[in-house]
Amino acid sequence: MSDNPIHLSPQCSAVSSFPVRQRLLVVDDEVLILEGLTRLLATRDYDVVTANGGCEALIAIGKQQFDAILLDLGMPDLNGSEVLRFVTDCGVDTPVIVVSGDSTIDAAIRALRGGAVDFVRKPYEPEELLRRIENTLTRRRLEKENNHILQRLQQSEKWHRFLVNSSPDFIYTLDCEGRFTFVNDRVESLLGYSSEALLGQHYSLVIHEDDIARAEHIFNERRAGDRSARNIEIHLKCNPGMRRPRLMNGRCKSVELTATGMYDEDASPFEQRFIGSYGVAKDITERKQAEETVHYQAYHDLLTGLPNRALFRDHLGLMLAQARRTQQPLAVLSLDLDHFKVINDSLGHAIGDELLLAVGARLRQCLREGDTLARLGGDEFAVLLPTLVSRSDVDHICRKIIQV
Repeated sequence: MSDNPIHLSPQCSAVSSFPVRQRLLVVDDEVLILEGLTRLLATRDYDVVTANGGCEALIAIGKQQFDAILLDLGMPDLNGSEVLRFVTDCGVDTPVIVVSGDSTIDAAIRALRGGAVDFVRKPYEPEELLRRIENTLTRRRLEKENNHILQRLQQSEKWHRFLVNSSPDFIYTLDCEGRFTFVNDRVESLLGYSSEALLGQHYSLVIHEDDIARAEHIFNERRAGDRSARNIEIHLKCNPGMRRPRLMNGRCKSVELTATGMYDEDASPFEQRFIGSYGVAKDITERKQAEETVHYQAYHDLLTGLPNRALFRDHLGLMLAQARRTQQPLAVLSLDLDHFKVINDSLGHAIGDELLLAVGARLRQCLREGDTLARLGGDEFAVLLPTLVSRSDVDHICRKIIQV
């Protein structure tokens, strides 16, 4: 046996030395699309298998392994959502990229929540689709390599320490009283504490006040194996002296925590002694911010920051229901800008955008607290005026808007 505590098995060496063509399964109920994708993927030397519909896809998945699946959602026999659910429920270790003609943000969110790793809208740019596929395959390859590395880490404490401290995640161990006995170097960039400063400190030092009760169960995790706590979202406090911290809502970091109990290996199997817990906290702050951004963009006009048509419709529905309950009238105003196209054509879209921003700002000043101003598109705005006392309230606001 080599003195090197980490050695490649013959299987790992073979995989590294003799790369094979990556096999993709393309699922769609339109033959022309299948043929077009096959030709496109052939330019990158992928081994392509096609399935004309969801039923054929399940048969193909059952017969062979794939490096990635390109999946359409709208299929008559077995739709893409059902195929995706099958892949997820059966634990098929194959990333799924949804390629769909449904371009709504809700369709993308449903697909990603259902287990897809990416969502591509039809019609797509060929180069963009190829790039997405390459990124997915690269991530999958890196995940497999990381799994091999983690298995080999058990052979050497030295290599374990090295890789743990190089991890992008916050890794720690606690004693049975909840005090830190090990924290990796990631804690300094994540929370602003040095590893030495946290050793011997109780875990509650870094827990946000709102999560103290939940943390008591997670950070005292005694279960091990498959029953242990996994992917629990919790908020950690940063060191008050941390310089320019990138904080979630200016207060804390959002992490996804996996923890497991540790037991004395020298003790009798019948008398296991709990000695503490081991945990990994993955920073998901940027992911949470991205989710908030996607949600914001789905309901707001990106130029003016005003509510868009979808959010205006939601507000209108709520205010109508409230008006029926309270028997108070409401009003809806529809506004547009005269000769706006002339301004765009003669002065350019940049000036047109500045005009829309200025109009939005001035219209806000004309409204009461609780009124809703939305940009529906182009030069079209809408105003929702709830809880009116009389028609004169509407007339007063309309006069102010006209004066603007």
